[in-house]
Amino acid sequence: MPVVWDDDLKQFVVPYTNYWHNDTDWPVGWYSLLSLKNGTNGPVTYTLRHVPSYAMQFDPRHSHLTRYHEQVVRVVLQSGEEKKITLQDLFGWAADQMMAMEGHLFILPNRDAKTDTVVRFSVIPNASGERLHMPGRPECIPACGNKAWQTMIESGTIKVSDVSTGEDKPADSEKAKP
Repeated sequence: MPVVWDDDLKQFVVPYTNYWHNDTDWPVGWYSLLSLKNGTNGPVTYTLRHVPSYAMQFDPRHSHLTRYHEQVVRVVLQSGEEKKITLQDLFGWAADQMMAMEGHLFILPNRDAKTDTVVRFSVIPNASGERLHMPGRPECIPACGNKAWQTMIESGTIKVSDVSTGEDKPADSEKAKP
């Protein structure tokens, strides 16, 4: 997946992120892997901001739907240090619940580190041999605005929570929690 430096925003931009998991159409799913390396001669704090296009997590045991909004975490890397982490681990997304999420990632160094930072980003598909997708199933995702899901949300059958974190999220890879 391409990672670009945006001169206007003064940060790295990943145009597409993905985390689908335990969905009826994507049982094993897809996920995103980030590799971030500080090649400067000192520590750098990277502010990572995930902005989803849509993002929902469903816990069928408790009939609870969580809608994710912008989440922010900070990662401090020492000179020469590299961190490889999945976005679900970085932001605290549940692996045991149904997830449907696509979005964008912005990475802002706290100092001039553009040329000495290496960012790699991959969207990893299911490698289990299980089916990936059964097209034409309109009941698949609550995140896509399906009428049945919307009715359950409006009637209170499914409880809804919204999750976002602001710029004041603690540093050093602490997960963004609901």
